[in-house]
Amino acid sequence: MRVDVAELDRYRRLYDDLTVAELAEWNERLVKKYPDQRHYNYEHVRQAVGDAGDVVELGGYDGSLADVILERNTHIRRWRNYELVRVKHAEPRDPRYELIVDRDRFAWRRADWDGDVLVLSHVLEHLNAEQALELVLTFPRYDRVYIDAPLRAGGWEGSTTAHVLGWTWDDLLRIIEAQGIFETTLLGRTLYDGAAYLLEAVI
Repeated sequence: MRVDVAELDRYRRLYDDLTVAELAEWNERLVKKYPDQRHYNYEHVRQAVGDAGDVVELGGYDGSLADVILERNTHIRRWRNYELVRVKHAEPRDPRYELIVDRDRFAWRRADWDGDVLVLSHVLEHLNAEQALELVLTFPRYDRVYIDAPLRAGGWEGSTTAHVLGWTWDDLLRIIEAQGIFETTLLGRTLYDGAAYLLEAVI
């Protein structure tokens, strides 16, 4: 499939001035053009979820990650997937799964943004630095946080992805470590020269 890099660069240039609703409209168009958005490492996520009963996922796309984890983990009571875009889901769905589409505000600004474990699989790199920092500062609401992301200093101009964030992993880990709450474990290297980390609250 041919990727329109000029369109993606335009998206990156406009990104900081877009409202949440406008971001949702852009992402609806991009998802229609590039529907292959299932970039998960099931084993890493299973390890991160552990014995958690209440799982929160940001940007879980069509719920395919939740499908696999819920099928194999009967102890999970609830799995909420917060999305800007409504993507068609396969049926039937596990009754513990809930899709929450909010085009008016980012999920981490909602009153119900809490749970046992937070799953961020190929999400963080789609935010700008201000949004990413705001999200990271909500991590203490969770006992564990799973992050799988490719991060690149200086941005993504010319990339065939819709990635925006210009942080390195060192940038992100410094912010997390400054909170003094989490122990971090590298689970492995992932897609697009990315990495997966598990954060576990120790206080």
